[in-house]
Amino acid sequence: MEIKEFTEKLKNALDIKLGEEYQIQSVQVPKNNSVLLQGLSIQKLEQNVAPTIYINGFLDAYNDGVPLA
Repeated sequence: MEIKEFTEKLKNALDIKLGEEYQIQSVQVPKNNSVLLQGLSIQKLEQNVAPTIYINGFLDAYNDGVPLA
C-alpha cells in the first residue's frame, strides 16, 4: 500500500474513533537530509496544541502484516 492511501485509511479510522471533538490533518514534515515524513496532526477543538504522529513506520508494519486495529 502507498503512503497516501494508508494516510487516508488511518485518518478515516481515527475520525470515526475520536468523533467530532477532534480535527485530524494529514501533514508532510521535512526533516534533516531532505527526508519527508508523513504524519497525522490530531487537535482537540478549542485547544492550541496538536501532536503530530509520524506514520511511516506504521505503514511498514502494516505492509508486513500487522493489522491496523
